[in-house]
Amino acid sequence: MVKQLIKLDILRWYFNEGKAIKEIARELKTSKNTVKKYIREFENQKEELKDTNTADSEIVELMLEKPKYNSSNREKRVLTDEIIEKIDEYLEENEFKKQNRLGKQILKAVDIHEELEAQGYKLSYTTVAQFVAQRNKKHKEAFIKQIYEYGEICEFDWGEIKVYFNEELVKYRMAVFTMAKSNLRYAKLYRSEDSQSFIDAHVNFFEYIGGVPKVIVYDNMKVAVKKFVGPTEKEATEALKKMSIYYGFNYRFCNTYSGNEKGHVENSVEFVRRKSFAPKYKFANQEGAEKRLEEIIEKINKKNEQEIEIEKTALQKSMPPYEAAIMVSLRVDKLSTIVYKQNKYSVPDYLVGKYVVDCQVKLTTFYK
Repeated sequence: MVKQLIKLDILRWYFNEGKAIKEIARELKTSKNTVKKYIREFENQKEELKDTNTADSEIVELMLEKPKYNSSNREKRVLTDEIIEKIDEYLEENEFKKQNRLGKQILKAVDIHEELEAQGYKLSYTTVAQFVAQRNKKHKEAFIKQIYEYGEICEFDWGEIKVYFNEELVKYRMAVFTMAKSNLRYAKLYRSEDSQSFIDAHVNFFEYIGGVPKVIVYDNMKVAVKKFVGPTEKEATEALKKMSIYYGFNYRFCNTYSGNEKGHVENSVEFVRRKSFAPKYKFANQEGAEKRLEEIIEKINKKNEQEIEIEKTALQKSMPPYEAAIMVSLRVDKLSTIVYKQNKYSVPDYLVGKYVVDCQVKLTTFYK
C-alpha cells in the first residue's frame, strides 16, 4: 500500500508541477500502474465534486485519504526540534550579551555542546558546530525588484494584534495574504496559529478572491513546514500538501531568517495591523474587531480596484470550499453540553454522563 505522503507527492507532482508519470514512478521507486491508479482516482473524484458543486466530506476524504503508517523502522533525527530550540535560546542570549557590552562572555559552539550534554542530550560536537555556523552565517541581503505575472504569486504570513474587549486585553493571530502583482490584501483573525486556523484562512481567502493563485509563498512556520530534510530543503505539513492538491496551487518556502524573500506580505502585516487597529483598538466583542478588519481591507483594496480585477481574471478556477473537520470523543456534562477549545455546544439531554464518540467538528464552528 502506498503511504499517504507518497500518494500526495504523486498527485502534487503530476497536477501541480506537470511531471510525467514515468518520471514520478522513477523518483518514487514505484510502478507506473500505481501512479496512474492514484491519478485516475483523483481525477474521477474531483469531477464528481465539480458536478455537485459542494465539498462532500466523504469524497474529499477519499481524494486525500489517510492510510495507516508503519513507524517501527523510522529513524530518529539527532537534531530534534527541542534541541534546535535550545540552541536558538543560547544564540539569542549571545546576541543580548553583544548588545549589552558582554561580548567576551558569549557561548561558543563547544560551550553550547557541553551545556546540551550536561542536560542529557546525546549529539556530536560536529552537529552542533555546523548548526551554529549556519545560524551565525552573515551575508548582505540583495533586494532585487521582481517582475510578477497576474495570478502567479501570493504570499502568506501571520501577525499578532492586541485589542481590548470591555477593558480586557486579548491577543489574536492575524492571517494575511497578499497578491504580489496587484497588491490585493486579505486578512482574518484567529485565536491561535494552528492547522485549523491555517486551513480556514486559505478557504476564506480563495472564496474572497474567487479563485486560486498559482504559487503561495510561506516562511518556516510550523503549520506549513513539517521538518527540514536538508540544509535548505523543507517538507510541507500534511495539511498544506492536501490543500495544495485539492485547490491545485504550488507552494515554496523562504530561506531561514530571510523575510526579504516575501517582502510584500511582511509589509502587509504591519500595514494592515496599523491601519486597522492603531486608531481603534477597543471593541465590545470579537465581532466588532472582525468587522473593523473587514472594513479596512475593503478600503485598502478599493484604492487598487482596477489592478485587482485584472488579477482575479488570471486566477485558477477554485474548487468547492474545502470542508476540513476533526474527529473527537467528548463527555457530555450535567448541563447537556460538550466542551471543545473552551467553547460549549448543546447535545440531547439523554446523553448526559456519556461519551459522544467521533464527533465531526467543522472548522467554521470555532472561527465564525
